Amino acid sequence: MPLVARVEADQFVVLLIGVSTIGAELVIKKFKAAIESLHIRENWQHRLPFNYGVAEFKASKHSTVVKLVIDADITMYDNKKKCYAARKELN
Repeated sequence: MPLVARVEADQFVVLLIGVSTIGAELVIKKFKAAIESLHIRENWQHRLPFNYGVAEFKASKHSTVVKLVIDADITMYDNKKKCYAARKELN
């Protein structure tokens, strides 16, 4: 069962226990699809932005949960940069 925690006004952490990075990516794809479905069904005027980062726990690297979350946060910002760069190329 996932553990969900709000860490900032618009940031959440989801801890998936016993799930690989590939499994986490699948969960993210399903979640993004659910958001998109809601957007269409509710006819929202603006898209709900969704950015994410994935970090897999490694005991040798993550001595605390904070270190694990920091790694996921770094991955999220790397993903955001790639997304914005791709959008910029399209314009």
